[in-house]
Amino acid sequence: MTMPPLLRRREPVRLVRIWMAYLTPPIAWSGHLLIIYLFASFTCAYGGTATVRVLIALTTAIALGLIIAAGRIAYTEAQELGALSWTHEEGRIRSRGFLVRSAIYSSVLFAIATLFEAAPAFALQGCR
Repeated sequence: MTMPPLLRRREPVRLVRIWMAYLTPPIAWSGHLLIIYLFASFTCAYGGTATVRVLIALTTAIALGLIIAAGRIAYTEAQELGALSWTHEEGRIRSRGFLVRSAIYSSVLFAIATLFEAAPAFALQGCR
């Protein structure tokens, strides 16, 4: 199967987009975890629960935005590569097809993890 010339010219950009879509969800989730842990530590030490809840909500929105954007990029790349079709033999064995599919799945996984990570800030009372 030969690649059309337009896709061949976009190949370096495509590879960067795929890797970005693959790595963004875990990096955004890790950053979210560290930042809200820092906010929670300052809250316990100095008080200010309402402000921290707003900061955690804002941090969660930013992390979810990054994760959803990465999932969207991965999905559009997968559509262009024809990697979403599980019936086509070449689609299953290509490494980029695997990469974009796993980027989509990790985006969903880390979006759920980010929501669960932020939930205690709104459900539990502050430090005493």
